[in-house]
Amino acid sequence: MRRSSRRDSGKAKEKKRRKNTKEKTGNVQILVSACLKVSCYFFVKKQRRQRRKEGRREKL
Repeated sequence: MRRSSRRDSGKAKEKKRRKNTKEKTGNVQILVSACLKVSCYFFVKKQRRQRRKEGRREKL
């Protein structure tokens, strides 16, 4: 990436700023979706385990 210099026009600076913020928000969205997937996975796993335990109790 080219470093900003005095030669950059206002338009170029604005474009760079927009690009940087877009990249950051994209990364945040990826992180959030990954966290949700992981937490959902463990939640489902926990529920299944509880159902199995309840089934065993009823059989005994």
